[in-house]
Amino acid sequence: MIQYTLGFMLSRSLKSVLVINKKRGLHIGLINGIGGRLGEGEDPLDGMIREAKEETCIDLPTAWSHYATLSGVSYVDGTASDHFRCWCFCQSMDNLYSKVGVISTEEGRVYIEDVRSLILGESLIGGAASVSNMPWLLFMAINYLRGATDYIHLIAEIRRTGCTR
Repeated sequence: MIQYTLGFMLSRSLKSVLVINKKRGLHIGLINGIGGRLGEGEDPLDGMIREAKEETCIDLPTAWSHYATLSGVSYVDGTASDHFRCWCFCQSMDNLYSKVGVISTEEGRVYIEDVRSLILGESLIGGAASVSNMPWLLFMAINYLRGATDYIHLIAEIRRTGCTR
């Protein structure tokens, strides 16, 4: 089984999120949260902290909260290839803008994006598309940080009103 981490670092207002446009590997050319493949036997939280440092080249806080785990089968060209597990983490911080501008790393281009644009699939900075599951995973992270647990009603709210309030 292949294991991954995915992390959303949000502004305290929950209106902005740190993203990466990947230069290589899984989801190349697409916008996603930060994260990547876990090493053999690596703890998911330790992997999230390591991946955040590797992908952003900045010292982010290490107070990641685990909010979801995805499991399934990966498909390549329509054929089942391997089982996967993705550990999803999130956190927010007051000074996100002072920490990050636009950073180019070996992993990709790291920058801050508008949450509403990502969730609603609107035009993004640089014109890149996001990974297909990013909007709902980001939505879940925001509502986890807000203390919400009733996702069915919250998903209905965003579809109806177009916002997370």
